[in-house]
Amino acid sequence: MQCLTLIRSAEINGRGVVLSLVKSHLHTNNEIQYLTTALSPARLKSCIESEGLALKVTYFDGYSDAGGWKNIASCVHLQGPLEQIFSIGSPKESKKPVVVIDKIDDVSNHQDSLNLIRSLHKISADENVEQLIVYASADCMQENLMSSLCQIASATIHLQPAVPYRCKIVLKKPSGKVLQSYEEFNLGPDLTVQDNRTVEVEKHQAGETNDADAILAVQTTFNLTLTEDQRKSKNMLLLPHTRVQSSGGQIHYTPDDVDDWDEEDPDDDLDI
Repeated sequence: MQCLTLIRSAEINGRGVVLSLVKSHLHTNNEIQYLTTALSPARLKSCIESEGLALKVTYFDGYSDAGGWKNIASCVHLQGPLEQIFSIGSPKESKKPVVVIDKIDDVSNHQDSLNLIRSLHKISADENVEQLIVYASADCMQENLMSSLCQIASATIHLQPAVPYRCKIVLKKPSGKVLQSYEEFNLGPDLTVQDNRTVEVEKHQAGETNDADAILAVQTTFNLTLTEDQRKSKNMLLLPHTRVQSSGGQIHYTPDDVDDWDEEDPDDDLDI
């Protein structure tokens, strides 16, 4: 998967999952380019540094001086295109870097949403990038930006507040098929995923509503949705042309005198 988006809410901190993904890539000998906006690189190093893994991580400090007000030379500024922050080029020894953005909602405070999505799409589509991992807080992002972020992601993990960890995974296949599953897992002391299992979630327990219905309910002052009884009645309704065709009948159409059946321009008499 080229772009993996990890979405958290205010009730749960998902950085442990982000670091678990990072360490998984490091164990497969991938190099990491890590943009941090919520923690200093020193704090991240203390979490990742073990078994020489930190030698493969390049940190970009977007935390200490994100706006460029302190003129700290070692920091990156978040106002410019993201692809210019990372060192993406011809991979050495056929190794492509994994790019991590932690967190994208902090970056969105410093630049236009359209330019931000364009940068993310450019990074994820770059053939010299192994994978793009984006960490986001759903409560801190505009709805249109979150929707666009999920659109370009080939896999999205929605973390849910539960013990053990619980998440909804949406995976987009190259064929266009979308797979959805719910999983539970624990994180060990070394941030490895343990006790991973798929769980069955009943519709009335899923805690999810139809997104389109929810948006319409907020934006209108009248009801545009259907109750369950209304939905059943609608599905049982047989339209006249369906009733005729099911009994072997046919529908004939007699053209009117004003119908134009040739391929001539209908506006050829107009001086346009």
